[in-house]
Amino acid sequence: MSGSTVPAGQVSWSQRTDDDTPVLSITGELDLAAERDLKMCLARVSCEAHLVVLDLSGVTFIDAHSVGMISRTWWDARQTGVTLKIVGMSGFPARVFAMCGVGEVLSDPVAV
Repeated sequence: MSGSTVPAGQVSWSQRTDDDTPVLSITGELDLAAERDLKMCLARVSCEAHLVVLDLSGVTFIDAHSVGMISRTWWDARQTGVTLKIVGMSGFPARVFAMCGVGEVLSDPVAV
């Protein structure tokens, strides 16, 4: 659940709605093992709204595969008229996004 501590090597997510906007909050370690489930969840939520918020403030670890999946999902959403707004990047996850060269672009929902 969002805001809770998850055991090392695990990830959890919760979904809520803020002002009619779906917010998907992720907690824990986001890696290849969790990628498929997260991708399906993001795809489902993206079909339901024009704006989706992905809150990464609870993420303690992220690998390059997950950054790539989130980047592809962000781009695919834009192509269908959906804005995927990514918030809460800090610490190690923010450094991984920056090292992959997508941190600033993904955190700006109007970037091209």
